[in-house]
Amino acid sequence: MFEWPLDKLALINSALAQTANNLVAAAYDGSEEWEVCSPVYERSLGYIIERHPWSWTRTMATLQPAVNAPADPLWDTAYNLPSDLVHLIYARVENLPCIYQIMMGPPSSGSRPQLCINAQGGPPAPVPPQVPAPVTIAYISATASDPQFATPMLILALEQFVIAGIYRGLHEDVAAAQGQLKLAELTLQQAEARHDQQMPKRALYNSRMLASRRIRRPWPPEPSGWFGTGVPVGAGGSVGPVPPLPPVTPPSPPIIGGTLINQEALVVTATNVLSPLSTTPSGALLELIVNGQTMSSEGGSAPFTVSGTTVLWNPVNAGYSLAPSDIVVAVYSHT
Repeated sequence: MFEWPLDKLALINSALAQTANNLVAAAYDGSEEWEVCSPVYERSLGYIIERHPWSWTRTMATLQPAVNAPADPLWDTAYNLPSDLVHLIYARVENLPCIYQIMMGPPSSGSRPQLCINAQGGPPAPVPPQVPAPVTIAYISATASDPQFATPMLILALEQFVIAGIYRGLHEDVAAAQGQLKLAELTLQQAEARHDQQMPKRALYNSRMLASRRIRRPWPPEPSGWFGTGVPVGAGGSVGPVPPLPPVTPPSPPIIGGTLINQEALVVTATNVLSPLSTTPSGALLELIVNGQTMSSEGGSAPFTVSGTTVLWNPVNAGYSLAPSDIVVAVYSHT
């Protein structure tokens, strides 16, 4: 089993050993190594904690209304934020998502950041004031930032930040420090991705607008009579009324050899039961198109027969039964 977890002194000594420096015998011993490494450790840990919502740094709290009203009239209630708050993740009013604003409170509130929110039904604030609804927040806490609960990959990134500080403060090697900072950033990105893999899976958001922008589309030339708004002249815009549409003449049925060919959709009203034809067929030209498959009434084992305007489906010859969801089109000749 590898050494885990590492406290502050053990991590600093590990970084000092990798850079060929003297180790620190005890914390706050006044040595040059401690005076350089301890501030780097603290600043780097704060940077890491604020940068990402690590699960072991998150905590929740129920806020109490402050004595002052928000300076902005768009909000009706102010709440003092916890003193250990590093980064606010979300706020809820009665366990429901809401909008809010963070601003500095007046001296009467201790000149501390406040959460301004509409917890009384505003805006505007009701007169007389109402009892504010409960407000719950989730945030990153400075008191919960002990890296003993962190992941090994995050501790490695923190150690690399300390090594960068050693190169800059003890060795005075700026180039080596910059290279180590880049390595620490890469390790931290991998630690963030690996940490988030423990969280519940979420569907990826695919933006149709971004996908459309990735496709090159040449703009077609504007035809004559069009102007900048994309509305043609005389189409109800600022230039003239809408011209009347010409009457639509329904197409005539096709004629083959002097015989009219009719094509109409039949409805499957029940299993193997079709709606009647609108006209009695003449001759032997009759076909059914069932779900795109053409069938004929000719032959000894035809899948259907016709009597007047009635179409009788034979599921034995067809090999299957018709259902109301099937699409059936009849094609036949008539005079």
